[in-house]
Amino acid sequence: MNADRRIFVSEPWIRLADLRFFGAPRWEELDEVASAWLGRPCLALPSIRVGLCWTFEHLGYARHRDHVLVPRFVGRCILNSLSRFVFPVETPTAETRIALVVDQFGLRQNLAVLHPEFERRSWAYIEDSPYGIGDDETPGAGSLGRFIGLGKVLPVVQGALLVTDDDSLRKHVGRKRDERSMWSWPVWLTMLALRRRHVGGYSAAGDAAYEMYLAARGGNAWLRGNLAEILSRIDTFARASQVRLAAIADALGNRVLLPDQGRLGYLVPFLAGAVFRRHGFDDTPLHVDVQRNMLTPQYVKSLLIPVNPRVQSTTFDALLSALQSLGSGNSIVADVTRS
Repeated sequence: MNADRRIFVSEPWIRLADLRFFGAPRWEELDEVASAWLGRPCLALPSIRVGLCWTFEHLGYARHRDHVLVPRFVGRCILNSLSRFVFPVETPTAETRIALVVDQFGLRQNLAVLHPEFERRSWAYIEDSPYGIGDDETPGAGSLGRFIGLGKVLPVVQGALLVTDDDSLRKHVGRKRDERSMWSWPVWLTMLALRRRHVGGYSAAGDAAYEMYLAARGGNAWLRGNLAEILSRIDTFARASQVRLAAIADALGNRVLLPDQGRLGYLVPFLAGAVFRRHGFDDTPLHVDVQRNMLTPQYVKSLLIPVNPRVQSTTFDALLSALQSLGSGNSIVADVTRS
């Protein structure tokens, strides 16, 4: 594969055919379809970051008074959005009121360890799962709710789900998503354009568009027009995802850290640190927390392997060929120790 055609770990490619400018679904229709597939009641939302901000607003937090503990890998554009309602910190402070527990690349945080510590500190917590959909999406003990991102695993311009047992939060989110704003058009059309470029998430335009999410309020019904259709055939995407996860596991053995999601994955970390550049794939190392504990993280340099079904078969086959040429190698434990 030619080095000029580098394959980046990116969100699923959006095609014009994915847009539905007529017959846009109501939020309640999306709730019904998503709840049926998820196996439990949930609310459909424009995005996770919008839902998080609505949650902080519901809790009555103020930026100059209340802090939210976040993992070290949260992106700048997300932090900028959250800071409109609460101040993000990476280490606990006397003003910390809540923790944002993020499942990094489909690896669920260790709530059995975190929840007792949050209780001891009198913190609330909420979960953010942007990289896949698991067999069981039940919120952890004591969690205010669990946000599930759809835009990174499915070819939709906007979409997220909220699973919560908190009636007051559910009602607040339901009211907020019905709001409308003309800002939704420039925001979501900009996001659509960026989804069709590999570097959108790292550009100044991308940051600006992401930070305008809240101005878009409930989003744009036309740009979520294909979400009901995608959710109705999500099993097809899930099967393709599982086939690719299995193929990667066969090629790399225990050098690959598979996501916890049992149904729909987005990408997987590869901990050996081999260089893929000569095969045409992006070899930018990212840090994965193998400890899965935001209070005492243990980061390991890793490459990320895309598995979403919009990665073309020829591209994925080239990736598999690159992986197989690396051999079985050492175990994850050995790689962690060396790091």
